[in-house]
Parts: sequence; structure tokens; C-alpha cells
Amino acid sequence: MQHFYKTLFSFLSIWLLCLSGMVYKIFFHPLLKQDSSKYTSYRTAKVPKAPESIFQYRNGVSKEMWVSSKEARMYCHLESPFSTLRLEKSETNHALIETLSNLKIWMQDLENKDVKYLKASSGDFNYQKHTLKAHEAFLSSYQVNEPASTLFSCLAKDLTLSFDGSPLAFTASGFSAHLQSSESL
Repeated sequence: MQHFYKTLFSFLSIWLLCLSGMVYKIFFHPLLKQDSSKYTSYRTAKVPKAPESIFQYRNGVSKEMWVSSKEARMYCHLESPFSTLRLEKSETNHALIETLSNLKIWMQDLENKDVKYLKASSGDFNYQKHTLKAHEAFLSSYQVNEPASTLFSCLAKDLTLSFDGSPLAFTASGFSAHLQSSESL
């Protein structure tokens, strides 16, 4: 009799296992398959990458550059005690920007004998656009002929210099200027 119960128990265990497999296959397997396909499509969907930035820190920055156009050629010397060079990368665009602290620039127009001096608390030089945006800036222009004379000087909250095209084009905000009269030249 004991053998009969063992056989009956084994038969019922196998039968319940098969029944639970059929219930799983009929009711739960299609739902899991749908959820799985949603998960797979979610994993393969393109998610735009966030912009990535790479930094380089520099001390004692000194740069020499020549700016040329059809009309003139200008020599520039730039100094800054500290700068941060930043490469910003995204899927569609790259930008190389150097942020300079306590920057000073001397610019000399070789044709007109003009010298311009720029001093700013900080500035951002964009290498792709060839522009420098200076903050809390002082700009002065001198005529080097004998005797040397100041053409103009100005203060600006923000001053943007463009080194692309003409030798020196600038725009400013929070601007105040002192212009030398033409009679004193």
C-alpha cells in the first residue's frame, strides 16, 4: 500500500508540474514576451548624449598671433597668469574655448602705426569663431608717431573682439569712452 501512495504522489507531482507549465505558457508567457520586446526596444533606442567637456589648466599663458586682412596686418601679444582650455563635444558640434584670467593684450597695426592695449578681469577666446569676449575691460588706442598720442580709451562691462575679417572689430555693452579731438592730433 505504501508503494501505491508513493506512485500516486509521484504521478500527482508530475501532473501538477505539467499543469503549472501549461498555465504559465498560456497566461504569462505572452505578457513576458511583450514586456521583453518593450525592454529590448528601449535598450536599442538612440538617446542623445549629453555634451562632454574636457579641461586643461594652464599657468603663465603667453600667445603671439598675426591677424591679416586685405587692408592691414596686425600683431597681437596676449598674456594671462592663468587660463582654462575647454573642449566641449556634442554629437553635432565641437567648441574649443580658453578662459583667461587678468588678461592683457597688446595689438599693433603695422600699416597705421596704431597700438591698442586691452586689459580685462577675464576673457573667453573662442578658437572656432576667432573671437575674444572680455569682461570688465579697458581698451585704449595710441598713435605711435612722434609725439605719441592717445586716440581713444574706453571701459566696457563686456567687450567682444573679432579677429576674423578686418584686423580689429569690436562690440561692447556697458560702454563709456573718451575720444581725443582731431585738433589735438
